[in-house]
Amino acid sequence: MTQFRTETGYTAISQVEAYWESLRGVRMMPKRSEIDPRGIENALGSTFVLERLAPGIARIRIAGSHLSDLMGMEVRGMPLTAFMTQPCRKQISDALEEVFRRPAISEIRLTSEVLHGKPH
Repeated sequence: MTQFRTETGYTAISQVEAYWESLRGVRMMPKRSEIDPRGIENALGSTFVLERLAPGIARIRIAGSHLSDLMGMEVRGMPLTAFMTQPCRKQISDALEEVFRRPAISEIRLTSEVLHGKPH
C-alpha cells in the first residue's frame, strides 16, 4: 500500500485521486452520496468500480469502455481476478482485502504479453 501521491504519470488516475482527495478533505474517505461521476468525466472510460463479494474476492460492478475494449468483451459482473494469471491471483486478492478492510490505496502495476493478432 502506498501513501497518496498527487502525480502518478497517468492522467486518469491523477484526476480520480485529485477528485477523491478534494471530497475527502480531512476525513478518512468521502461519503458515497458525495461522489458524482461528473467530477471525473474525463477519466470515466478508464475507471471501474468493484463490489466485494467475499474476503479477497470482488467483481466488476461498473467498467469504463477502455477495460472492455482491452478485453474485447463486456466485463461487468466478472471477478477482477479473471484478468490475472493464476500465480498473480493471491497477490491481487490480498490487496483487495486490505483495501476493503480499511481505507487504503493499493497500487498494482499490470503488464501483459502482446499476442499476435490480438489488440494491445
